[in-house]
Amino acid sequence: MEHAEILRRVAVVEDNPFDAELIKRNLERSIQPIHITYFPNGLSILKFADEFRVSHPRRNSPFQAVFLDLKMPQVDGFEVLKTLRNNQQFKYTPIVVLTSSNETDDIIRSYSLGANSFVVKPLEPHIFKETIKILGNYWIDINKIETY
Repeated sequence: MEHAEILRRVAVVEDNPFDAELIKRNLERSIQPIHITYFPNGLSILKFADEFRVSHPRRNSPFQAVFLDLKMPQVDGFEVLKTLRNNQQFKYTPIVVLTSSNETDDIIRSYSLGANSFVVKPLEPHIFKETIKILGNYWIDINKIETY
């Protein structure tokens, strides 16, 4: 009897629709089956996390990884990192900061708030695509995390 493939779930938190589409499209091409939940800003993922905590109090985060932009209006990626790391259900979910910033202070602050990885978005579309494939393969296919 064949085993059913495990559906991988990821969150993409990105306020730039073009970058969000590139991330989603390239994750879908490199990892199957995959379900991507898109959050257009930091506030939307924090609202989701709070609702998930209330509706599923005994479950860990539904995501195997979160790809998080830093520079967003209203609630930025730093606040998202801090809040998710203080939420028991999301505390150990891998969070990959995927940002245009290459500032040393942003890198240090991201890691100090609990980021698992800090990646600067490449400017060239073909390198951006390859970067997303590599990140997806590592954080979703190779890296192990317990989700239930």
